[in-house]
Amino acid sequence: MTSSTYPRIKVFFAFLLCPFFAGLVAVPLMLISIMVTVFENSSLIGEVRGGEVFSLFITIPLMAQLIFFLPSLVFALSLVFIKPVGGFKVYVVVSVVGAIVSSVWMFGVVFFFINKVENYQIMRNIFPVVLSFLLGGGSTWAAAYWFLPQSLPSE
Repeated sequence: MTSSTYPRIKVFFAFLLCPFFAGLVAVPLMLISIMVTVFENSSLIGEVRGGEVFSLFITIPLMAQLIFFLPSLVFALSLVFIKPVGGFKVYVVVSVVGAIVSSVWMFGVVFFFINKVENYQIMRNIFPVVLSFLLGGGSTWAAAYWFLPQSLPSE
């Protein structure tokens, strides 16, 4: 594929914004977690307000984009330079690499902020890393499926 026909801008922004869309997917999971916590501890009923809860639809995707901006920028730039063409193997490779990059970055973030806490145990804080792996892999697979060109144009 020649450099003039490869959709660089589309591919770049699709993969740059993967954390934002993964954050949108994470919001319903957080809402379920909030509901379970409130129903388990009846003293919290009335403490959680609807406006605060629905503001998660704005804050979580923005925070995800902010936290994962650097790795998503590097990942998007590398894909623009590599110029992959869509196919099942490419989708799987892009998804696995995206999942690994996001989980390693999240592990670094969790380790940086929580390692100084007393009784720090890595397995107690592995949930954000696993969630990042799943959401990062899913969002990069979706971006690869929808935004990578399917085949070489005939020249």
